[in-house]
Amino acid sequence: MNRPRARFMCGTILLPFLCAVFVLDLRTTNRFNIWSGARLQSSSSLQTKPSGHREPCNCSLSLDSNRDQSTADQNNLKQKEAEKLISETPPLRFCRIPRIQFGPRSKYSKYVTFQCGGEAYYQLGQRLSAYGERGGTHPTNKTIPNVAWGRRSSIPLRTNQSALFFGNSHTRQILESFLCQYQEYIVDGSLERDSSENVGFVRFANNATVQWLINSWVAFSEELPKALPLELIEPRPLDTFDVVVLGAFNNLPNHRTTRSSHKKATGSAYLKAMEEASNNHPDLNWTKPPPTLLDLAETCSAKTTLVGVSMFKARGGSTDYDGFLRHYELLQEQGRSTVHLLKSRQHIATVGEGGSNQKHSVDEALEGAAGEMSHRCTGPHGSVVDLTVWDFVEVLTVKKD
Repeated sequence: MNRPRARFMCGTILLPFLCAVFVLDLRTTNRFNIWSGARLQSSSSLQTKPSGHREPCNCSLSLDSNRDQSTADQNNLKQKEAEKLISETPPLRFCRIPRIQFGPRSKYSKYVTFQCGGEAYYQLGQRLSAYGERGGTHPTNKTIPNVAWGRRSSIPLRTNQSALFFGNSHTRQILESFLCQYQEYIVDGSLERDSSENVGFVRFANNATVQWLINSWVAFSEELPKALPLELIEPRPLDTFDVVVLGAFNNLPNHRTTRSSHKKATGSAYLKAMEEASNNHPDLNWTKPPPTLLDLAETCSAKTTLVGVSMFKARGGSTDYDGFLRHYELLQEQGRSTVHLLKSRQHIATVGEGGSNQKHSVDEALEGAAGEMSHRCTGPHGSVVDLTVWDFVEVLTVKKD
């Protein structure tokens, strides 16, 4: 009589245990399904592989496979690594503001000339951003991008270094972009008391200084080494600068006989300034060619970093770059390793002209022949000028390193 009851009690006791074993088996199966890629998965957030489980061997890969990769595959890998580094590096240093502040110690600020707006300029900005994200040319390996191009976060000039920008309005655009990109390091500065802002001075936090002399009569002086220091806000001899950026100069072979033609070509403000200079300095030689890299190499110290910068505009399809190139090659043959050359139109073939003719008002971005004959647009979407400044910063940084 007690046996059936015993059997019932036994079943009652064993049933939960058997159910638990069954559930455990399902969970174990689910663990295996997760690692094997099956659709049936457990809701547990973290799982471990069953004891004794082994992944299948992928025998198609060997330890020496990387050694057997072709050069193209290796370069592709480096390209991907460079792209990853780009995504993790500081943002591109485009100049996006209309005015440069000269720091807390100064009451001065400088306008960034040739501002642009409109759809064409917006599209230019999109191309500039995409172009910058690719990275620049690596200084030692041309097959991979330079991920630091346009992203250098420290002051390009060393402590106590001095730099001079000397040229025309295209050189001024490079100066403006350079100061704009590193504005956060400017602690002091001043400008000549006129509306042109063609003579100025700034000091960085590391006591490095930048001076500029734009569209100056000094370029036509027979006594340039003596005349130039006197025109600077902080006078100093030309041969004491650590860095000299030499741009192009506006042609003015004889302002007394070609006044009408040059008034249209160079603007009345420039012509007026040259006429005033002629009255104040009667010994000026307007037929004298403006200074070249060869001229400055004779005056400046052998340690001075000389940087020639061509114009952004093209005159009838030709540029002033060839002249810079001839002098650069001659100095290289002479062993002058501190001379460098920047081609301002180098990046235009890819990103577009983005030209402007309005110095102090907002313009549309000009393309084609109109853009060729212009300065470069600046504004909230960046500028072609910024790309040339990034090239300039690389010259300073590689030398510094």
